[in-house]
Amino acid sequence: MFNNVKYTDWKPDMINYDGRTSYGTPSYYVQRLFSRNQGTSLLGTGDDITRGPRSRWSARGDASLNIINAPFTVNRLTITDLDHDGAVLQQESGIEMTPDGTATLPLDLAGCEHFRIDLDFTAHEKLDPESSGTDVTIRFAETSPDDYVALAINSWWGRMLTLRTYQHGKESYYSAIHVNYAAETTHRALLEFDHGTVSLVMDGKPMLNETLLPYEPDDLYYSAVRDADDTVTVKLVNVKDTPADVRLAFDHAVDATYSVEHMDGFALDARNDLEHPARVASSERTEHAGDAATEPMTALDYHVPAHAVHVLKFRVD
Repeated sequence: MFNNVKYTDWKPDMINYDGRTSYGTPSYYVQRLFSRNQGTSLLGTGDDITRGPRSRWSARGDASLNIINAPFTVNRLTITDLDHDGAVLQQESGIEMTPDGTATLPLDLAGCEHFRIDLDFTAHEKLDPESSGTDVTIRFAETSPDDYVALAINSWWGRMLTLRTYQHGKESYYSAIHVNYAAETTHRALLEFDHGTVSLVMDGKPMLNETLLPYEPDDLYYSAVRDADDTVTVKLVNVKDTPADVRLAFDHAVDATYSVEHMDGFALDARNDLEHPARVASSERTEHAGDAATEPMTALDYHVPAHAVHVLKFRVD
């Protein structure tokens, strides 16, 4: 949460400081918006947004087998297309992978959406005892360096089996299992991808079965709360790159004058720093429904910009 800018080991996400001053990150200001507007009662809400079925992860893209610091022997590798009668897409055997030699082995999935990778392998001790790079990773559905699926064996200093997706650089864990596959021992991995579902059998033991769902944001995220002083607070979050026009309908009349605290209009890569501590921060304004309207209202048409967080406060009439 707190990070000294002179001793940064990771990307902080809340408050940075040096010996003289401090500043909040964009995430800090978003969290402050929500924490200051929790209300005392959660109100029921609904919408008429049409939502289609969730899509599944596609296998299209590049695929590869990768090591970091631990040598690895591919005793036998067979990739089959299960959509076309088990047609063999790739066969390899006796491949020695080393950090200073062949550290990446391309895999040919031929764009199919239902395949099996049958891998008989032997892991070896890492070259640098102080390194954590024991991972053996099967990457597929790689459409860019920031978009792919990764199954890692002997990850996290050789202690974990993990299944992760990366979408626009955002990492999502689907599975993390404490298990080590010993070095200098032969193991067999059967990885199957079936139109978005990943299953893995290691040495005859089923280890995981996960359906991968791409991140598909809703058109709008929202909630409404009420405070003891008869203030209704509506939070609107638009994570998309296009604006949203919404109509807010209230069960009870509210004043036509309301306040808005908002964060919007910033470049997506904008950051705060010691010289510009509030480059990305929330601001407030007062709005009036219509042209200087004074009568209570039961509905409001409202515009939410792209990539925006808006908190609206209404006084119940």
